[in-house]
Amino acid sequence: MAHPAPTEAEREASEWLVLLDHPDVPRLEIARFQAWLAASADNKTAWAEVSATWDKLGGVLARLPPPLLKERPGFGAANDAGARLPRPRLNAARLGLGAIAAAAAAAVFVFAPILTPAPLGDGGGTAYATEVSEIRPLLLADGSRAELGPSAEMNVLFDPSARRVVLEDGVGFFEVAPDPARPFIVASRYGEVRIASGSVSVRVTDAGMIASVVEGAASCQSTPGRSLWSRLVAPQPALDAGAGQEFVLNTAGGAAVNALGPQGLDQRLAWRRRIVAGADMPLSEAAAELTRFSGVSFAFSDRALAQERVSVHLDGADVEGFIALVEANLGARAERDASGQVLFRRQ
Repeated sequence: MAHPAPTEAEREASEWLVLLDHPDVPRLEIARFQAWLAASADNKTAWAEVSATWDKLGGVLARLPPPLLKERPGFGAANDAGARLPRPRLNAARLGLGAIAAAAAAAVFVFAPILTPAPLGDGGGTAYATEVSEIRPLLLADGSRAELGPSAEMNVLFDPSARRVVLEDGVGFFEVAPDPARPFIVASRYGEVRIASGSVSVRVTDAGMIASVVEGAASCQSTPGRSLWSRLVAPQPALDAGAGQEFVLNTAGGAAVNALGPQGLDQRLAWRRRIVAGADMPLSEAAAELTRFSGVSFAFSDRALAQERVSVHLDGADVEGFIALVEANLGARAERDASGQVLFRRQ
């Protein structure tokens, strides 16, 4: 008998179960989970059903061949021998029942100006963080130049074998000084880009990573996605790109190389001129970029509105222009609360 296909809420609940099972899950991901849980009754029901099956799933995974499990955090010799996997400790230990209850009271999707994912570096190096609206030029120790966009976080980890920059969040532009003996690597939680020469603009958000090659050449390797399946299968091969192309990495571990025309490249670099620009992008992403420049946070009354597609070309401080664009084109109205946050609702 055929089983019904999982609903979108069930698929998302499964993704969250795998992600939150990791002991080092970033605080940002916990906050995102709370917002997802509070978004609908379907999400709460799916979470309860999917998390309740974790013990049963553990018995199946424990019988998989060890090579398939070696990359999965938390799989050890005891599991290989057939022991049951523990359920994620997400109630009192990880999130707190009070935190989940508070999240369930919320009914909007919020995009705030401060993003604080857990560091990806190894604890060394030099950390940089920019403020709202700040664009900071940097001269790195190897002679390479970097430009860090607003509300961004970066850690520079250079050693004798490699020049490694970990972009935690935000956007950066990198002009790489040649050094054949030490590759220049820009890494994120989605993967890493090795820049052989030239310049690359790299953007890291909750949606993924985009690395646009302006000059020279680069290669890219994605990291496994959040889903259980993506953690068990072999990693994707490295991809190569030259000037006028870009790497696109998503949260599922997927990676692609896309062509960039002159207009597309101009949009990718518009942040350096304090412009928020993009064609056919989700409204929530446009709002998040405006937040980095203006400091004004945005919220949406429903997920469908947050995912509406828009094309924008605005000064990063032009909050009123953004509100006018949304109200005129998407049939929404803007409301401000006492803190200055802008909430968009359907008319």
